[in-house]
Formats: sequence, structure tokens, C-alpha cells
Amino acid sequence: GRLRILFITYYFPPYNSIGAVRTGKMAKYLRHLGHEVRVITAKNQPLQASLSLEIPESDVTYTPWCNVNRFAELILGGRRHVVTKGYTTNAHSLKWLGAVYKHLTNLPDGQIGWFPFAVAAGQALIGKWRPDVIFASAMPVTSLLVAHTNLQSMGSSSLPPTLRIVLSCKARSSLACIDIGSSPTS
Repeated sequence: GRLRILFITYYFPPYNSIGAVRTGKMAKYLRHLGHEVRVITAKNQPLQASLSLEIPESDVTYTPWCNVNRFAELILGGRRHVVTKGYTTNAHSLKWLGAVYKHLTNLPDGQIGWFPFAVAAGQALIGKWRPDVIFASAMPVTSLLVAHTNLQSMGSSSLPPTLRIVLSCKARSSLACIDIGSSPTS
């Protein structure tokens, strides 16, 4: 039957990354199979906005996000420097400071600044449109945390008994997909 699928993914068209290509095509093909798909993703990403959006824009919620690495980018010469050369510098003390900063602020990853905005968007959407499937795509791991938090906010007594939670994670050269099954019943 027709499913309502909530897709939670940081990377999504028009922002060009391999993760956005994968998730954009998956959303497109799920719609072609007759499913109702809604997407929560981040806007104004530091990537080229060159991919075509292949589902209706009205089905995509683009949320703001906070760049937790803004301070480090400023110290290293700005976002353009970081995009082209990464978080590298010739100064040994800055390398050490940068590593400490990144380990303290990037938990679980550099997209954690998207978390509160994505959770709020998910809760608003779930309040008016109840999904049958929550599909979270990672990397980044923050997408999985958003899915988990939104599931928790639904409350076990109000969960549809058939709700499925699917986690997708691109690791190295393979794609792992884990269906963790139906929602818990009370």
C-alpha cells in the first residue's frame, strides 16, 4: 500500500554532494512508486546548489542551521579557505587548538548545529502529518539523532502500531540500511 515516508537527511538537493544525489534520487523513486514523501533538510549549506530538485518543493522543509565551526573558520581564514584546504594550518599551536575545538564542538559531527531546527521542523510536520516510516539518512549522524528525537516526541501511546524506523548510513564504500522494525507498543 501507499506509505507516508518522513525522510530526515542533512544532505539533499539542490546542494551538491554524493549524499544529496543518493537521498534526492531515493525520494524521487519512492514518490514514483506511489508513496507520499516529506523531507526535512538543511538550507544554505556550504555546497554548490547545482542539483535539480526532483520532487515538489512543497514536500521539502529546508531548515536553518548553526555552523558550530564558524569560529574555527574565521581563525583559519574564512569558509573559502576551509572549503578548499580543510582545517589545516602551518602553525603547530593552531593545529592543536583546532583539533581540541573540533573534538569539543563537533559531537557527534559538524552538523549538530542543525539538530534543534530539524527537530522542531519534524515535530511540526508530525503534528499534522503522521508518517508510517521515518527514514533517516546518515552521514551525518545528526540525522539519526533528529529521527530518534522526533520519534520520542511522538510518545509511545500515540504511535501508529505499524510505524517503521529505517536508518541508512553511508560508510566507506558500502551502504548499510537497517530497518529497526515497528514502533514499540505500550
